[in-house]
Order: sequence, then C-alpha cells, then structure tokens
Amino acid sequence: MLGHQPAGPTTPQEAPVLDEDDARVAELETEHRVQELRDSSSSVDVKKTILMGIRAAFEKCNSIAGSSVLLQRATLAPLITVAPQDPSMRSLALEYISRVAISDIPKESIQSLLALCVETLQSSHEEDGALAQEIITDIFKAYKSLEDLCTPYLEWLVQLFDSIPAAAAKYIVGSSKKSKVEEPIQASCSIKLSQDIAMTVFSLFQAYPKKLTVFGPDLVTKMVASISLDVPAPSEDNAKASRLYADLKLAQVK
Repeated sequence: MLGHQPAGPTTPQEAPVLDEDDARVAELETEHRVQELRDSSSSVDVKKTILMGIRAAFEKCNSIAGSSVLLQRATLAPLITVAPQDPSMRSLALEYISRVAISDIPKESIQSLLALCVETLQSSHEEDGALAQEIITDIFKAYKSLEDLCTPYLEWLVQLFDSIPAAAAKYIVGSSKKSKVEEPIQASCSIKLSQDIAMTVFSLFQAYPKKLTVFGPDLVTKMVASISLDVPAPSEDNAKASRLYADLKLAQVK
C-alpha cells in the first residue's frame, strides 16, 4: 500500500510522503500498464480497462506527495499516443489529461497534445470538444512560442464560426420536440463551444500578429455574422432547442 496510516485517530492527518520503495513500486506498476497500453494488439476494451486502471492509480496517489507527478509524467505521453488511434478512448484520455496542470506536462508532449485536441475538435462530439478546448486554451496561456502550432486551431475556428448559422437553423429553428433520440452535436458546429473563444482569439492574434493578417479578416467576419444572428425563440417545451437558444444568446453576449 502506498504511504502510511496516521499513528492514531487523534493525530492530525497530513499528506504522507512517498518513500523510495513506494515510489519505485508505483513507477514499475505504471510502466507495466503503459506498456500494455502501447501494445497495438490489445483490443479497445482492454485498452479502456488499462486506462481506467491508470486513472484509478492516479486517484489513489493524488494526495500523496510526489506520486501524482510521477504518474502524470509516466502516462501522459502514451495516452496522447494511443488516444488518436482509438477515437472511442478519447473521452477517457481527455478527461484524465484535462485534470493535469499544463506545467506538469512534459514540454516534448505539447505538440502531440495540441494535435490530439485539434483532431478531437474536428471529428468528435461537443463534450469531448469542450475538454479539448479547455486544454488548448490552457496551453496557449502557458506557452508564448507556439506560432507554428496554432494554425490548425485557427483553421478550426474559421470552420466553427462558418457553421454556426446552419447549426442554429438545424438545432434551434428546425428542431423537433417529438424526436426521441437526441442527436449528438459535433464539436465542429457547436454553438456552446463558440461562447468562450473571443478572448482566446484576441490573445492569439496579439501574440502572433502574422496570424492576424492571415486569419483575421475571415475569422472576424464570421464571428460578427454569428453575433448578428437573429433566431426566433423556440417553444419552451422543446428542451434541446431552448438550451441551444440560450447557448447562442450567451455566445452573442460574450
């Protein structure tokens, strides 16, 4: 068992220190799981089980000084490597990575992490996209020398705001309350994801003026068009359309 129990019930509980033996055991266990995760012959279900085991280990060690950093650094690179190969694993991988401070992620993994997040925004659903968007925003806040790496993200932003009018017409105006199956919304046309982007766009253009010249005119025009959308309010008994209408109004305010 990692760590040590307090001497008695009246002793104030403090975060236990991971000694060398415990640290080595945790490192060996993690390396074994990482190797399993990297094994391309493993099925998606097996990989999910391994990933859940890694996350459980993270949870167990999270309050033990030194151990969480060990687990983070040992698992982040393989998670970033494996997740794009099996899209069904993205939710687990992104949820795990989103809880790790960007400063704890090895610098050599940042490019792969950005690529994973942009790929998620391009091809996955809204919930995964929200995690990817959060990670991307934190990366650009932490690093100021990623000019070459921000191009795919800016291209996605142009695509997102270009799709907002059609998304509003489909999911708000054309939505039917009679539909029993709620169609998942893709991140690439998510009204919700457009809410908190303005400041990120401003920061990117401020940090990388050359990108403003390339992407600024088209992106700003599409953002203004999105802000100017005049969509009639749906009936109150259409829950999904009402939620998306509220998302659109909030995005327009922000």
